[in-house]
Amino acid sequence: MCEQLLEDTGIAILPGCDFGRPPEELTARLAYVDFDGAQALAASEPIPLHTELDDGFVHNYCERVVTAVDRVCNWAVGD
Repeated sequence: MCEQLLEDTGIAILPGCDFGRPPEELTARLAYVDFDGAQALAASEPIPLHTELDDGFVHNYCERVVTAVDRVCNWAVGD
């Protein structure tokens, strides 16, 4: 599944068995790291901690992650 996802979408995930999960479990590990964390953190500093970051913030500072998640979701449902 991980290889097919990479081939079809360009998105890489790792099988759970690489992290000690049983192969028959069919799990995978995702890492959302394709964004400038320092820039996003700096932009979030004036926002109170109890305030949820809106979609605009996420799209502005984590656009490539949003695109990747959309690709994975579309792949999973067969779009």
